[in-house]
Amino acid sequence: MTIHLQEWKIVELNYHLKANKSDKTKYDFHVFTRKSAEDQLVISFEFVLEDADFILHGQKEFYFKTEGAFTDDWLNSDFVRINAPAIAYPYLRSFISQYTLLSGQEAVVLPAVNFVALAEEQQ
Repeated sequence: MTIHLQEWKIVELNYHLKANKSDKTKYDFHVFTRKSAEDQLVISFEFVLEDADFILHGQKEFYFKTEGAFTDDWLNSDFVRINAPAIAYPYLRSFISQYTLLSGQEAVVLPAVNFVALAEEQQ
């Protein structure tokens, strides 16, 4: 089966300056998958980034297109659980880095994620 990343969109984005500064940067995210059409897979990242001066949270979706319809078994495959999020995540990292820099803050570079280890933890 041939699959490619077709597009990505920001679904939600909220940025707030903090009244009280904190010393530490905190970051968390969750990955969700869904089928939006017979030939389209959506990988959705919901994220929260709390830095010394601000809180940024939102949702970014990545749309993967296939040549044909896929099965429910394929939705539980390693590609969907590991590879697709690993392909999409660098775009999220880049977006957050650019957004924080252009908002007048220091650029925040998110850590790399081992999606194989993450998938193993979730089983």
